[in-house]
Amino acid sequence: MITLPGVAIQCKIYESSASLVYRGIRVQNGQAIVVKMLKQDYPSPQEIKRYRQEYAITCSLNIEGVIKAYSQEDYQRTLVILLEDFGAESLDYWMRQHPEIFCPMPVSTFLPLAVKLTQILGEIHAANIIHKDINPGNIVLNPNTGVVKIIDFGIATQFNRTNPTFTSLMF
Repeated sequence: MITLPGVAIQCKIYESSASLVYRGIRVQNGQAIVVKMLKQDYPSPQEIKRYRQEYAITCSLNIEGVIKAYSQEDYQRTLVILLEDFGAESLDYWMRQHPEIFCPMPVSTFLPLAVKLTQILGEIHAANIIHKDINPGNIVLNPNTGVVKIIDFGIATQFNRTNPTFTSLMF
Protein backbone atom coordinates (compact mmCIF):
# COMPACT_ATOMS: atom_id res chain seq x y z
CA MET A 1 0.00 0.00 0.00
CA ILE A 2 1.12 3.56 -0.56
CA THR A 3 1.48 6.35 1.98
CA LEU A 4 0.41 9.64 0.45
CA PRO A 5 0.67 12.73 2.68
CA GLY A 6 -2.76 13.93 3.76
CA VAL A 7 -4.55 10.83 2.44
CA ALA A 8 -5.66 7.78 4.40
CA ILE A 9 -5.66 4.92 1.88
CA GLN A 10 -8.46 2.44 2.56
CA CYS A 11 -8.10 -0.26 -0.09
CA LYS A 12 -6.87 -1.07 -3.58
CA ILE A 13 -9.78 -1.18 -6.02
CA TYR A 14 -8.03 -1.80 -9.33
CA GLU A 15 -4.69 -2.78 -10.80
CA SER A 16 -3.61 -2.86 -14.42
CA SER A 17 -0.22 -3.26 -16.02
CA ALA A 18 0.25 0.53 -15.91
CA SER A 19 -1.85 1.83 -12.99
CA LEU A 20 -2.86 1.25 -9.40
CA VAL A 21 -6.15 2.66 -8.11
CA TYR A 22 -6.99 3.08 -4.42
CA ARG A 23 -9.94 4.33 -2.44
CA GLY A 24 -9.03 6.82 0.28
CA ILE A 25 -10.05 9.73 2.47
CA ARG A 26 -8.52 13.20 2.60
CA VAL A 27 -7.45 13.56 6.22
CA GLN A 28 -7.94 17.36 6.24
CA ASN A 29 -11.66 17.34 5.42
CA GLY A 30 -12.81 13.68 5.37
CA GLN A 31 -13.58 13.80 1.64
CA ALA A 32 -13.76 10.40 -0.09
CA ILE A 33 -11.35 10.22 -3.03
CA VAL A 34 -9.95 7.80 -5.56
CA VAL A 35 -6.17 7.79 -5.95
CA LYS A 36 -4.85 6.71 -9.36
CA MET A 37 -1.14 6.32 -9.81
CA LEU A 38 1.37 5.05 -12.29
CA LYS A 39 2.47 1.60 -11.24
CA GLN A 40 6.14 1.73 -12.20
CA ASP A 41 8.66 3.33 -9.87
CA TYR A 42 10.39 4.92 -12.86
CA PRO A 43 7.72 5.62 -15.50
CA SER A 44 8.83 6.59 -18.97
CA PRO A 45 8.48 10.18 -20.19
CA GLN A 46 5.67 8.96 -22.47
CA GLU A 47 3.74 7.51 -19.51
CA ILE A 48 4.16 10.70 -17.52
CA LYS A 49 3.01 12.75 -20.52
CA ARG A 50 -0.05 10.49 -20.90
CA TYR A 51 -0.95 10.91 -17.20
CA ARG A 52 -0.56 14.68 -17.41
CA GLN A 53 -2.77 14.68 -20.52
CA GLU A 54 -5.35 12.47 -18.80
CA TYR A 55 -5.51 14.89 -15.88
CA ALA A 56 -5.75 17.96 -18.14
CA ILE A 57 -8.52 16.45 -20.27
CA THR A 58 -10.47 15.21 -17.24
CA CYS A 59 -10.22 18.65 -15.60
CA SER A 60 -11.36 20.38 -18.78
CA LEU A 61 -14.58 18.37 -18.91
CA ASN A 62 -17.03 20.06 -16.58
CA ILE A 63 -19.66 17.43 -17.33
CA GLU A 64 -21.87 15.79 -14.72
CA GLY A 65 -21.26 12.35 -16.24
CA VAL A 66 -17.45 12.59 -16.18
CA ILE A 67 -15.44 11.85 -13.06
CA LYS A 68 -14.03 15.01 -11.44
CA ALA A 69 -10.27 15.33 -11.09
CA TYR A 70 -9.23 17.24 -7.96
CA SER A 71 -5.46 17.38 -8.31
CA GLN A 72 -2.36 15.80 -9.74
CA GLU A 73 0.63 15.40 -7.47
CA ASP A 74 4.16 14.12 -7.56
CA TYR A 75 4.65 11.01 -5.47
CA GLN A 76 8.18 9.70 -5.06
CA ARG A 77 9.28 9.21 -8.69
CA THR A 78 5.81 9.02 -10.23
CA LEU A 79 2.48 10.86 -10.44
CA VAL A 80 -0.87 10.45 -8.71
CA ILE A 81 -4.24 11.82 -9.70
CA LEU A 82 -6.85 12.47 -7.01
CA LEU A 83 -10.37 11.90 -8.29
CA GLU A 84 -13.89 12.12 -6.89
CA ASP A 85 -15.31 9.05 -5.18
CA PHE A 86 -19.09 8.80 -5.30
CA GLY A 87 -19.27 5.20 -4.11
CA ALA A 88 -19.34 3.67 -7.57
CA GLU A 89 -17.81 0.55 -9.04
CA SER A 90 -17.13 -0.22 -12.68
CA LEU A 91 -19.80 -1.81 -14.83
CA ASP A 92 -17.28 -4.62 -15.34
CA TYR A 93 -17.22 -5.16 -11.56
CA TRP A 94 -21.02 -5.23 -11.34
CA MET A 95 -21.26 -7.68 -14.25
CA ARG A 96 -18.76 -10.05 -12.59
CA GLN A 97 -20.07 -9.72 -9.02
CA HIS A 98 -23.79 -9.76 -9.83
CA PRO A 99 -24.32 -11.68 -13.09
CA GLU A 100 -27.88 -12.46 -12.03
CA ILE A 101 -28.68 -8.72 -12.28
CA PHE A 102 -26.32 -7.53 -15.03
CA CYS A 103 -25.85 -10.54 -17.37
CA PRO A 104 -27.99 -10.35 -19.33
CA MET A 105 -29.03 -6.89 -18.27
CA PRO A 106 -32.81 -6.46 -18.18
CA VAL A 107 -34.16 -3.98 -20.70
CA SER A 108 -35.54 -1.89 -17.82
CA THR A 109 -31.97 -1.47 -16.51
CA PHE A 110 -30.20 -1.32 -19.86
CA LEU A 111 -32.23 1.41 -21.59
CA PRO A 112 -31.88 4.12 -18.91
CA LEU A 113 -28.16 3.32 -18.62
CA ALA A 114 -27.71 3.43 -22.41
CA VAL A 115 -29.54 6.77 -22.61
CA LYS A 116 -27.38 8.29 -19.84
CA LEU A 117 -24.18 7.04 -21.46
CA THR A 118 -25.24 8.36 -24.85
CA GLN A 119 -25.93 11.79 -23.34
CA ILE A 120 -22.57 11.81 -21.55
CA LEU A 121 -20.69 10.79 -24.70
CA GLY A 122 -22.53 13.47 -26.66
CA GLU A 123 -21.34 16.09 -24.18
CA ILE A 124 -17.78 14.74 -24.28
CA HIS A 125 -17.79 14.89 -28.09
CA ALA A 126 -19.29 18.39 -28.01
CA ALA A 127 -16.24 19.37 -25.93
CA ASN A 128 -14.02 18.11 -28.80
CA ILE A 129 -12.78 15.05 -26.90
CA ILE A 130 -12.73 11.48 -28.18
CA HIS A 131 -12.42 8.98 -25.30
CA LYS A 132 -11.18 6.04 -27.44
CA ASP A 133 -11.60 3.42 -24.70
CA ILE A 134 -15.27 3.06 -23.80
CA ASN A 135 -15.68 -0.34 -22.16
CA PRO A 136 -17.34 -1.74 -19.00
CA GLY A 137 -14.19 -1.02 -16.99
CA ASN A 138 -14.37 2.70 -17.80
CA ILE A 139 -18.04 3.13 -16.95
CA VAL A 140 -18.66 3.49 -13.23
CA LEU A 141 -22.02 3.43 -11.57
CA ASN A 142 -23.57 3.57 -8.16
CA PRO A 143 -26.76 1.49 -8.41
CA ASN A 144 -28.06 2.95 -5.13
CA THR A 145 -28.07 6.52 -6.48
CA GLY A 146 -28.32 5.78 -10.21
CA VAL A 147 -25.28 7.98 -10.88
CA VAL A 148 -23.18 6.83 -13.84
CA LYS A 149 -19.91 8.41 -15.00
CA ILE A 150 -17.16 7.81 -17.51
CA ILE A 151 -13.57 7.53 -16.28
CA ASP A 152 -10.04 7.01 -17.63
CA PHE A 153 -9.20 9.53 -20.33
CA GLY A 154 -5.67 8.10 -20.58
CA ILE A 155 -5.73 7.60 -24.35
CA ALA A 156 -8.31 10.27 -25.15
CA THR A 157 -7.70 12.80 -27.87
CA GLN A 158 -8.56 16.47 -27.81
CA PHE A 159 -9.11 17.90 -31.24
CA ASN A 160 -9.70 21.31 -32.69
CA ARG A 161 -12.77 21.58 -34.79
CA THR A 162 -12.04 23.43 -37.97
CA ASN A 163 -14.44 24.18 -40.71
CA PRO A 164 -13.02 23.16 -44.05
CA THR A 165 -13.22 25.72 -46.77
CA PHE A 166 -13.51 24.86 -50.38
CA THR A 167 -12.00 26.94 -53.08
CA SER A 168 -12.63 26.57 -56.73
CA LEU A 169 -9.64 26.53 -58.97
CA MET A 170 -9.88 28.20 -62.32
CA PHE A 171 -8.05 26.49 -65.13
